[in-house]
Parts: sequence; C-alpha cells; structure tokens
Amino acid sequence: MLTTACGPAVKPAGDDAVVCPSGLPDDSGCPLSAASYKDEIQPIVDAYCGGCHYAGNRNSSQVLETYDELHQSLSLVEKQVYHCEMPPSGETPLPAPDRTKLLQWLVCGAPNN
Repeated sequence: MLTTACGPAVKPAGDDAVVCPSGLPDDSGCPLSAASYKDEIQPIVDAYCGGCHYAGNRNSSQVLETYDELHQSLSLVEKQVYHCEMPPSGETPLPAPDRTKLLQWLVCGAPNN
C-alpha cells in the first residue's frame, strides 16, 4: 500500500535537511537540448513517479502515465520537481542528472518527441 509515499513532501530539519539545488536549466539550447520524451523522460517519470501517479490511485489525483496526462500537469510537475517536493520525502529522490534532464525538457516546452 502506498498511502504514506503519496502524501505531501516533508523535509527533515537540521543536519538531515534535504538540499534542493536552485536554478532552472538554461533554455538557450532549445529545442536541440530537449530530451526525448519517449526515450528519456517517460522512463524517468515511470521510475520515480509511477508508483503513486497512476489511474485509480486514491492517494494521488495526478495521473502521469501518458504524455497527455503529464502535459496537463506541466506547471505543477515543474514546480514540484524544481522545489524538490517530488518525489516526496521517504521516497528515492531523483538523481541529479535525471532531475536536470526532466527540468531541461520542461524548460524547453516539454516536446512530445
């Protein structure tokens, strides 16, 4: 059951605090730098978001199983990934390269490529 994993992100205080990198990737290389949704972004979303963000999950109203579903939530996804709110505390965090790749794709207009 995934009830605790799909709640709001809570970051520990003190020395155990999660350090969230600041700044969005540069958009000067768009669209050349935009990752492939099918080959690069979808596997990241499936691996780090799919455990909660699927159809029928009562603990999450955001479904991110397809490009269209992700596209409907782009601003929320960007905000939550940028502020390190997703994946939530207690879940495996996005590795820095995957976080950067996802944010770069979002900054470049989230193409369905």
